[in-house]
Amino acid sequence: MSFGHDGGLVHAFRIDGEPEPMALELPEPMALDVPDEAGTLPTDPRQGWHLNAINVRKAWADYNGKGVIVGINDDGIYYDHPDLRDNYRHDLDWDMTTNKSDAIATNGNGSHGTKVAGVIGAGANGFGTVGVAFGSDITMVKGAGSGLGKTLQVSDVANNSWIYSAFFSDNFKTSFASANRVLEKYMAEGRDGLGSIVVFAGGNNRGGGDNVNYHNHQNSPYTIVVGATGSNGQHTSWSNPGAALLVAAPGAGIETTVGPSGYGGVSGTSFSSPIVAAVTALMLEANPNLGYRDVQEILAYSAQHNHPGSGGWQYNKAGTWNGGGLHFSHDYGFGQVDATAAVRLAETWTKQSTFHNLQKVTATVSPKIAIPDNNSQGISSSITLPSGLSIQTVQVDLNISHSHIGDLRVTLTSPDGTTATLVNRPGNGNTSQTSINFVLTANNFWHETGEGKWTLKVFDLGNTGKTGTLNSWSLILNGDAKSKDAVYVYSDDFGTFTGGAHAGRRLLHDPDGAHTLNAAMVTGDVVIDLKPGAVSQIAGNTLTISSQTKVVKAFLGDGNDTVYGNNHDNVFFGGRGDDYIDGGGGINTARYLSPITFYNIWNVDPKSVTVTFSGPYGVDEGTDFLTNIQKFDFAGEYFTLSQLQAMYGIGNRPPVAKDDTAVTAPGKAVVLDLLANDRDPDGDTLTIIKIGGHAVVPGGQVTLANGTARLNADGTVTYTPKEGFTGTATFSYTVSDGKGGEATANVEVSVKAPGTVVSAFNVGGGALSFDGTDWGADAYFSGSTNSATISAAIAGTDNDALYQSLRWGQNFSYAIPVENGDYTVTLQFVETKWESASLRVFDIYVEGEKQISGFDIFAEAGGRHIAHDVVLPVSVQDGILNLDFLATANQAMIAGIVIETAGGASLAGVFDQEGFASGDDGVGAGVSDWLQSYQPEPDLLVA
Repeated sequence: MSFGHDGGLVHAFRIDGEPEPMALELPEPMALDVPDEAGTLPTDPRQGWHLNAINVRKAWADYNGKGVIVGINDDGIYYDHPDLRDNYRHDLDWDMTTNKSDAIATNGNGSHGTKVAGVIGAGANGFGTVGVAFGSDITMVKGAGSGLGKTLQVSDVANNSWIYSAFFSDNFKTSFASANRVLEKYMAEGRDGLGSIVVFAGGNNRGGGDNVNYHNHQNSPYTIVVGATGSNGQHTSWSNPGAALLVAAPGAGIETTVGPSGYGGVSGTSFSSPIVAAVTALMLEANPNLGYRDVQEILAYSAQHNHPGSGGWQYNKAGTWNGGGLHFSHDYGFGQVDATAAVRLAETWTKQSTFHNLQKVTATVSPKIAIPDNNSQGISSSITLPSGLSIQTVQVDLNISHSHIGDLRVTLTSPDGTTATLVNRPGNGNTSQTSINFVLTANNFWHETGEGKWTLKVFDLGNTGKTGTLNSWSLILNGDAKSKDAVYVYSDDFGTFTGGAHAGRRLLHDPDGAHTLNAAMVTGDVVIDLKPGAVSQIAGNTLTISSQTKVVKAFLGDGNDTVYGNNHDNVFFGGRGDDYIDGGGGINTARYLSPITFYNIWNVDPKSVTVTFSGPYGVDEGTDFLTNIQKFDFAGEYFTLSQLQAMYGIGNRPPVAKDDTAVTAPGKAVVLDLLANDRDPDGDTLTIIKIGGHAVVPGGQVTLANGTARLNADGTVTYTPKEGFTGTATFSYTVSDGKGGEATANVEVSVKAPGTVVSAFNVGGGALSFDGTDWGADAYFSGSTNSATISAAIAGTDNDALYQSLRWGQNFSYAIPVENGDYTVTLQFVETKWESASLRVFDIYVEGEKQISGFDIFAEAGGRHIAHDVVLPVSVQDGILNLDFLATANQAMIAGIVIETAGGASLAGVFDQEGFASGDDGVGAGVSDWLQSYQPEPDLLVA
């Protein structure tokens, strides 16, 4: 098959020759009626490890990409795959090879595109896997490379998991100038002038001496290029490095859709790129007004400092990230993408950086300096800029004549002393190409100003006898015009900047302008005091705002926060959690994300008000007590305190009733505390007055379609399914505040046969199926842990694969979403390292209660590499099953978790006693990280 790129040339299309991991083809599963709206966490069993690694689950509580179109430029798609078809937009797809509107996979093509699509938009439907932006619309433009422009035309976000194989071949100055024009067009016109979001895979040829800077599609300032990490947080052995990387994302063993109806694990930056593309879809749902440069900047600010102990990390000389410079690595860009942090920052982002307000500073020199052979001192050339800007990207248009460019290393150093490596011995010194006339890019100068002397150095490090000349180079700074009004961004990383070396980060001193303090990414409680000279608390660290610094806006994060204003006109956003906001002097404004009808507004008096989120959907901003606030912004609609007094200051407000769910066995009664999540804005006591629309009093019973409901004296309700009924029973209930205010909510009770598996997890590993049970990939864990897979045979089971993948740690936990009700939980263990008892001992807590004390796997199983299961009864009343493992000798370890409806446990190894003999950790010989064992599926290459 062949296709053309935007310049009209025709190239062969091929998949690189490395084998991809085996993918299991499965029959089409039965569809379940599970909502895919934000706020409902997906229950799909084959959830990959990458979802935890990018911290997306908290973001899913509010966003899933709804309303955002993600276009995929690839080799086609099996769009009837049961996990893709509901999100697929047939009206937007296109086949560049036939010039027709149908991107269906044909003639063996479409395998790669189907896998990419699943990472982005596999549905949250209760089966299979789930995409990072499972609520987004996805579409395919078939014809990688040639379809770039068409993809940008039909989408908000364009994913491109392909790369041109030859170094410096896709040259935007010459044969690929049309591709650059296409990108510029959609930066200017895409998304109604805000700019299309374009994401590219970084490529998988690190071992061959490749670099993202050797490809103009990847290093364009208009694109986001992504590297790959494994489960240990380190870059994979094949992920291309480079100064043009923006962020990294998981790329090894990524669970996704395969073929017409299957699933499997795949590897390559091809699958890191769609993770980031999907994260940008969540960001655009949170804030549709972001410019393409805003999206890039938010990703840079919010990226995780993954594997900080590895070499190559540097901090630049910006001053706006946690009080100082941003971290950057040529292996990761600014770090591994963090979906929740990116969404939090997107929600509160107020500036708009687009193609239309892009600022540039340029300069050119033509030194014509000879480059001596095999000289580690190198040559240098400088450009001095009298004025700069707020840098985002820096480009160097480089012209070198040289008879063996594999000898060359080229670096650029800013006036602040930050250095980027632009060229690093292409092909590991073995490339036969000659000369470089190419535009190179660096991201690590972000938010420096660029004023002063820039130095380009060229080194010939090969003893080949080949020489050359630095003919000319141009320096291009891209970014925003400098402003006296700065935005200072803080995250949980601020807590690490302690000690004298970081004293400058803990003092905010900027006498010019009116500034914003944005702590939206912080997850814990903060105390912000904007008064001059006051001390604030962020992420457990102190921040002092100098007496000469004027901060007028404060945006807070997920904690229960406290903020004090100053005498200026302040703007506050409390974020999630229950916040106390004192505006101080001035005319102050409080912002909220939803319309005013989504809140209960109460306790209104001449100076203060309490605002409680009570909307049917949207971001739950908790309950805020506000004083000295004069204006209120509810999703862009403004109200004064006087208006709120007139609207809410008198009269009774109705209660808020929330829906409930539970699970029980056929014929088994279940007690429901329906009032537990209901509330009254006036603090009135609530009582249930109706069930199923029928009036009821304590002790009264109502007959429903599929059972009975009795109102108990303590306000709970006992539901009993009728004989023989299984399925979902639904009924309503109505609460009253005793003052005429009422509210109604719904109850869903899942009546399932005893022993029905509702969730199962292959701890430490990926999804697997055995003997009728599906174990999903490891998920919902927290704490400092490790995971691995061993190859040793496991006795006492036929399901060796389950027990060969493991998670261990000193203290770690699982918080698994389930419906309220009674369950049987099977915990699956095997000892893999120790060969005697008392060497691995830990306590097991279920729902906060210690259920097993001094558990010793070796002692209970009777040896090493022997499967042993523990079965425990559990009652869940808060929608989360909590499991905690606390080691007392070495480290706790577990291989699997199975959650069944009560009464049906049939797995062997029931553990019902305490006080066993106690029994550096890790696993035995032969252990390797299962995700790192994958070979990458290389990106689509145009050769």
